[in-house]
Amino acid sequence: MNLRFLLVLITVLAYVSIGVTWFITNEPVETNEPDPPFFYTLSPDDLRNISIDTGEKVSSWSLREDVHRWYFDDLENVPADLFRWGGITQLLGGPRTQRVL
Repeated sequence: MNLRFLLVLITVLAYVSIGVTWFITNEPVETNEPDPPFFYTLSPDDLRNISIDTGEKVSSWSLREDVHRWYFDDLENVPADLFRWGGITQLLGGPRTQRVL
């Protein structure tokens, strides 16, 4: 066997063994951040009426149990748009002290 080839083979083997040893001893550590606490928690099923007062204008919505849809209180039989309304009850049900982005 050629002496140069043997030295290259030993050098490659040394680098591979160092890399394997480093990879085994330094496993990646996953940090799990604790969930931020809630100010309060309400089930979306417990919400029946939502009212927002901005001083000059009041908007309110009510849940109709028979169709399980939200309707405007000041308009007659006008339901809230499901695409725009989606998630509102989840946001009102339990704001967290901080949001994880």
